[in-house]
Amino acid sequence: MTLSVRQFVTGQALPPCLYLDANVLIAFIVRNHQKNIAAIQLVGEAVSSQCEILVSLLALDEVWHSLAEIWGQSETPRKKVTGAMMKQYAPRLTAKTRDILDLDGVIVLPGRADDGRDIVNIVLKLLSASEMRSRDLFHAGYALHRIAGGLATTDDDFEKLALPDARDFAVIKL
Repeated sequence: MTLSVRQFVTGQALPPCLYLDANVLIAFIVRNHQKNIAAIQLVGEAVSSQCEILVSLLALDEVWHSLAEIWGQSETPRKKVTGAMMKQYAPRLTAKTRDILDLDGVIVLPGRADDGRDIVNIVLKLLSASEMRSRDLFHAGYALHRIAGGLATTDDDFEKLALPDARDFAVIKL
């Protein structure tokens, strides 16, 4: 069980299958995000190296919520995300989601109907072995279920990941 944590550097080899955490997707989309350029470079290198790019429904949910918060803050500071806001931003959210889904190599997880139970079982193993928040455990569970070689993130939380089996897994930080 080898967990390696490394900073993303342009030109470094990426795993052939890479899970993108929601924060990387947000950095990729939001132009004034402090990690926007790094996220664009990472995604560009994943596409050009024909990497399988894994994106979960959980990550998309977090992206939508965060974008609605960001866009809502520019209109009314401290405004809670509401259903009306989601409807208002639906065209923008649709366009941004299409930008992600149209990237070469993107696979949306879970794939099959029975994958959900398998992912939950992986997450339950991680829960007792890793000091991580539930959403991060689920992101890791998606990546590990798909046998991804790594996970790209802006978080330090994944350094606490205790792998449930013998495999090499890289946490690539922007």
